[in-house]
Amino acid sequence: MFIAALFEGLLFRGIIQNLLLLFIEHQWITIIITTLLFLGIHTPYFKKPIILFNIAVPCLTFGWMDLFFLKQTIS
Repeated sequence: MFIAALFEGLLFRGIIQNLLLLFIEHQWITIIITTLLFLGIHTPYFKKPIILFNIAVPCLTFGWMDLFFLKQTIS
């Protein structure tokens, strides 16, 4: 389970979000698109609306943290 979560984080934060940043100027749009893609992968877990919230909030938070710390290391 840990390996799958690590791979998902690397794929969505490390690859997809950073590729979108190359083509889209607005950082929040890239975070939202990446979150929607991540939610699309997890559609089998949408039995209850709270699960959607429990997936979306950390995804948005980690996306913001990734961009924040990326800016700090580049500057």
